[in-house]
Parts: sequence; structure tokens; C-alpha cells
Amino acid sequence: MVVFRSAIDFRVYVVAPQCENEVIVAAVLQALYGALMSLTNGTMEKNTLLEHFDECMTVLDELIDDGFILETDPDVICNRVSMLEDATEVGSADHPLSQAFANAKEISRSLLR
Repeated sequence: MVVFRSAIDFRVYVVAPQCENEVIVAAVLQALYGALMSLTNGTMEKNTLLEHFDECMTVLDELIDDGFILETDPDVICNRVSMLEDATEVGSADHPLSQAFANAKEISRSLLR
């Protein structure tokens, strides 16, 4: 089963096995889309998401873990993401996680060109 939601210049997809409850899959899509909207202050464009790539990956991590849905409330997900950024200072240059996100961001930019 595939559900998606379109934004300005991209689509957000959620893929699940055919036997999954479609209401649950739609709730996951809504949570993902809502959290991304909150993180980008309502400007859901490809470039904005690339600028916030590390937060987007953290949203996915807070939403689903190993195929299990952890949370479907976009506000709770955004609060957790912002708490993680404050606690670990992901933006600092000496943090290994920020270096990994920066490398992933550059790779994704080169693939989209």
C-alpha cells in the first residue's frame, strides 16, 4: 500500500504492506507531513527541506523505528526533535552526527541536480 501527499515541488510517500490498516498508514503520513510543515515553518519546498535535512531525518527516527510506529502527533514529534537538538547541539561543527548529516545533505543535493 502506498499513500502520498503532494507539496509544492515534491511528494511525501508512506509505503506499507498491503495487509496494514490504511487508516494507520494515513495517520503516519499525516504525522510526517505535519511535522515537516512545522519544522519548515510552512514552506514545504525541496530546498527548504534540504536545508533542514538533519531535522527531517530525526523526524523519521522519532516517527518510526524498525517498522514500529512510535508517535503520530506532529507537535510531539517536533518537540522531541527540538529537544534533541538542544541537548546534543547537533549544529556544532565538532559533533560527528552533524558532520554525517552535512555529508548526507551534500550527497542528496548532488543527486537532485
